[in-house]
Amino acid sequence: MKPLAFSVLLIGVVIPSVLSAEEPAQTSKTSVLLMRTGRLISGEIGESAGGYFVKNPAGNMLVPYDSVLFEAKDLHEIYVKQRNSMK
Repeated sequence: MKPLAFSVLLIGVVIPSVLSAEEPAQTSKTSVLLMRTGRLISGEIGESAGGYFVKNPAGNMLVPYDSVLFEAKDLHEIYVKQRNSMK
């Protein structure tokens, strides 16, 4: 194989794989969880097999789905969901 052809082949294989590795999946978003205990947890929240995965300045944690009453984008939306559940 000629050096130029090998270089083009190498670039064609390496560049797309590097670009795809730099694009993280956008599965988490900043939001709020209202726990059954009344506690609020906020941070970047994504869903995983066992529950909500929360990343915030205090650290990372996995919150089981059955411990959460509501998930929302902000405190106002939590209030609205809680109010609507009482009707």
